[in-house]
Amino acid sequence: MEAHPIVYVDDECVLCSRTAQWIRRHDRRQQFRFGSVHALAPMNPQSVVVQDGAHTYTCSRAVVQILWRLGRWWKLLAVLLYAVPAVIRDRAYDIVARHRHQWFGPPQCSLPADEPQTHRHE
Repeated sequence: MEAHPIVYVDDECVLCSRTAQWIRRHDRRQQFRFGSVHALAPMNPQSVVVQDGAHTYTCSRAVVQILWRLGRWWKLLAVLLYAVPAVIRDRAYDIVARHRHQWFGPPQCSLPADEPQTHRHE
């Protein structure tokens, strides 16, 4: 059985939770599973993490990986983002991550209800 990639997000962040919902809507193959980044990296909840088998992607690399796996036109966006040097992508990611609560609202628990708060095996 093929393992599903797991996307770990800050489940207390409005932007992160909405992003998880957006991924779910665009995930035609229903390949992604979700969990709380607090369970994985409690000291760094600013990072989105994608675990795909033995590979772990964080920050902008995780975003590129998600877009790539969504396929279709999202794959083109992944290629365009990947063409941007990682240091620039990660700097932009860090700016948004640092200010996400100011720009998108205060923390609140809103991970999709049917998803676990921690890692789930299938």
